[in-house]
Amino acid sequence: MNVRIIGISTDTHWTLNAYKTEKNIQFEMASDFNKDAAKAYGILIDKYSSYGYNGVAKEACFLIAFDK
Repeated sequence: MNVRIIGISTDTHWTLNAYKTEKNIQFEMASDFNKDAAKAYGILIDKYSSYGYNGVAKEACFLIAFDK
């Protein structure tokens, strides 16, 4: 199986680049700052009451297959 790993976060791309460098992450990371992907995959938490944040994405993993 040909697999491409992409980490997606609602953080900014600047934060993701720093995190990727700090943790020596070898796969691609993308920013979902506008939360479009989180909404599309149903993992957006509108109210994250523990810290008072709004629009936080749940941790989730998806395997997406593309037909050739």
